[in-house]
Amino acid sequence: MPAIKTFAEYSTLAILLNFLLQITCFVSLLSIDSRRLEDSRMDVFCCVKVKKQVESVKDDGILYGLFKNYYGPFLLKPYVRIGVILVIEKF
Repeated sequence: MPAIKTFAEYSTLAILLNFLLQITCFVSLLSIDSRRLEDSRMDVFCCVKVKKQVESVKDDGILYGLFKNYYGPFLLKPYVRIGVILVIEKF
C-alpha cells in the first residue's frame, strides 16, 4: 500500500526533525537558565534579584556537563552549523 508507506516515511521524518529541533531548543534554554541562576534571579519572576546565599559546593550535574562539554561545542563547529542549515533547508 503506497499511501501507508508514504505516510510512514513522512511521519518518521517529522518525528526526527521535531526531536532535533527540541533538543537544540533545550540547549539554548538550559544556557539561559544557567545565566539566570548565576545572576541570582528567581525562577518565575526572573526580573527579581535575590540576595546571594552562602556559596555551597557547586554541582552542575551530569546532563549539564554533557551538554556544556560535548553537545554545545559540537553544535558550534562551522561544518555542523552548515550541515544543520542544509538539512533544515531541505525540508
